[in-house]
Amino acid sequence: MTSPSNGLEIELVVQEMPHNIYDLNDISVTQDKICLNRKSGYGGKLIIDKVSKAYQIRGDKLVQVIEDIDIEIEEGEFVSLVGPSGCGKSTLLNIIAGLEKPDSGVVWSNIRAKGCKDHNRLLIFQEAALFPWLTVYENVAYGLRIRKYPKEQCNQLVIKYLELVNLLNFKESYIHQLSGGMKQRVALARALVLEPEILLMDEPFAALDIKTRKDMYQLLLNIWQATKKTILFITHNVEEALILSNRILVMNSHPGVIKSEHKLNGQYPRSLEDENLQEIKKRILQEFIDDLNIDVEQGGNVNEEVN
Repeated sequence: MTSPSNGLEIELVVQEMPHNIYDLNDISVTQDKICLNRKSGYGGKLIIDKVSKAYQIRGDKLVQVIEDIDIEIEEGEFVSLVGPSGCGKSTLLNIIAGLEKPDSGVVWSNIRAKGCKDHNRLLIFQEAALFPWLTVYENVAYGLRIRKYPKEQCNQLVIKYLELVNLLNFKESYIHQLSGGMKQRVALARALVLEPEILLMDEPFAALDIKTRKDMYQLLLNIWQATKKTILFITHNVEEALILSNRILVMNSHPGVIKSEHKLNGQYPRSLEDENLQEIKKRILQEFIDDLNIDVEQGGNVNEEVN
């Protein structure tokens, strides 16, 4: 598994297989690895089933970060997971990506799992984590070269995705020559060039200025609509989730649980002046306030939690 510092591919870790769901004909097991065959008919593209995680702090004290998280994401969905800082969003995403193990529960896909020929998900961090000694082209090509793609195929894929993120004219530039938004576009192209089925995005636009962020919203929507990727997007920005998603999941904290779900219509682009969006925003923000009030009443401290 590649380390998170370079932002490259993260393999799905399968902790256990709930064999009451699958017929033996749907599962291939080789060298203690489990692969789900394509003919399996279970559920969505990505399934998070009763996932919990606690951390030990101050000696023997345990803090329950997330508890019994159940999420099913269908193929081609754009789902945003929103919640206040410290509710466990990033911890959950790290578990889905395979960077951390849950204490209980399973995370898996109905298409591929660890040990199968291909890898189906990639994680994009808030920091672009690009290689400054490589050009834009070389950064995007890096994962393909690690996988030993033929030179001609590698070049075709890199050109394709540089065009998709509007950076083909900057392919010979180095990272220090790029703006913040351009760096994130390079990181996005580097993920897309490996053609994952699922993109996991951890507040990728949080460090950008408002104008650049809005430009990235439109670019990401264009890419999502063109590629039909399944996206799980982590954010604490409710307006960001309303602009991008076709479904929003709201997390509470202490411990982190899924409190509510909000489905949005599929019309893009969206205006935040829309009455329906305003009503959904109002409900979500009220849930944040209610969560904060409960935490204060119970003597909680958000600084004890991890994102």
